[in-house]
Amino acid sequence: MRRLAVPFALAALVASLALAAVYLWPLVFAPQPHAAILITIDALRPDRLGAYGYAEARTPAIDRLAAEGARFSTAYCDTPWTTGSMASVMTGTYGSSHGVRFGWQRLRDEHRTLAEVLKEHGLVTGAVVGSFPLATVYNLDQGFDSYNDEFSEPVVVMGGSEPVGKVEVVLSEDREETDRNFREKLRNDAYRPDEEVTRVAVEWLEQHHSERFFLWVHYFGPHERLLAGGHQRQRVLDDYDRDLANTDEAVGRLLGAIDALNLTASTLVVLHADHGQSLGEHIMVGHGYDLSETSVRIPLILRYPPMIVAGTRIATLARNVDIMPTVLDALGLDPTAGLAGHSLVPALKGRTAKPAIALMGLTHSPPVPVVVPGEGEFFAPTRVEGARIGQWKYIRTTLAAPCVRATEYTMGIVGLNPEATVGGTALPDDECGRYSVEQLYDVDTGSAALSTERDDLAVEHHDLIEQLRTLVDGTFVTGGVSEDFELTDEQKAKLRSLGYLQ
Repeated sequence: MRRLAVPFALAALVASLALAAVYLWPLVFAPQPHAAILITIDALRPDRLGAYGYAEARTPAIDRLAAEGARFSTAYCDTPWTTGSMASVMTGTYGSSHGVRFGWQRLRDEHRTLAEVLKEHGLVTGAVVGSFPLATVYNLDQGFDSYNDEFSEPVVVMGGSEPVGKVEVVLSEDREETDRNFREKLRNDAYRPDEEVTRVAVEWLEQHHSERFFLWVHYFGPHERLLAGGHQRQRVLDDYDRDLANTDEAVGRLLGAIDALNLTASTLVVLHADHGQSLGEHIMVGHGYDLSETSVRIPLILRYPPMIVAGTRIATLARNVDIMPTVLDALGLDPTAGLAGHSLVPALKGRTAKPAIALMGLTHSPPVPVVVPGEGEFFAPTRVEGARIGQWKYIRTTLAAPCVRATEYTMGIVGLNPEATVGGTALPDDECGRYSVEQLYDVDTGSAALSTERDDLAVEHHDLIEQLRTLVDGTFVTGGVSEDFELTDEQKAKLRSLGYLQ
């Protein structure tokens, strides 16, 4: 019996090594992708996908993509509005670096985009975008051989009026002129249906599938469509899952075309959202007004069968600024200098990733009610900065001009054409910035729900607030370039001593 034990042990060892080789081979020796496709879905919350645990999900195509690849459990955009967020994705930098902080700003020519880098390395590049915040006027078309931004449908439907046709977007230093132009665009040709986006994208793939390529496909998705006037809150809430189901069908047809063209095994597919969407949490319906989890948490799913083990779930904190260096790394290209993001390829291969801090900011949002402890209630535009580190999320809201110290106000639907009647005292413009609110939340609750910012713990953690305030100031307040933003050894030691880092 003892003589048989050795052969059996050797056989078991060989079997174990063989099994390990089968598992590790794609992680270590995977060929580089031949192509890459970036799928962006506007206003998509991760907790409305089956892949992220939503029991009532109607998203079989996106869920299939996650089952065949990897999903990051916790991912953030750096700002909850489309143009600014996608400028961050395409440059791998924060708004403090690329400068797109307002809807009337465009990406400057000197910024090097993902498409430009890939084109320089011989890839043919194409984009099909679904709504006007990504129109060519914003200069996000840098580096694309073709950039299809033909829109046909109004986002805001006026009762009793018909769209007049195509409206050119004009970015002007005259804010009133720009606002009028935007309103006309929204009422005429501001987006196109998701099925049309897929049709154009599939045509592009059929023309270029034999080449090395990069394709960006943007769906308007479950973003709210509005009827001018009247109460819309419930209608928007009711439409969200239905609109997302339609988007999923369009994504499914795109994935089907990838399969039919035999691209699945050779193409890296990245699916994400530009930002989230509040659906009644914190009285908000919409996005672009705060840095709540519902507004800045996004899904992030990657599939590349030769490298990524199907069904992988990754706990590493991910950010939208990580997408550019990840795509470059996966394609065998060195990330360009000056990026705020880091490649997620090590995490995809099962290695321990570099700890990340998710920074986020929103500059001068429309007027909202703000309660400043010890000072009372205000109604004002706000500058909001935040950071997620470990289990903690820090948010600072600073008032901007014009601001009113409110004695009473009535709000319409916050986030959807807010109408406010404010009673109070208008403050001098230079005085508004004196007032700010700092908040601290433990958002690592283990729950799939995004509405985790319920208990403000700022009063209990003064030392941590000081540390996070310093980190945020170093990027957003000074306007510095967020090249490789991380804690110094001294800051890490201080946070560990306070029990905030492991």
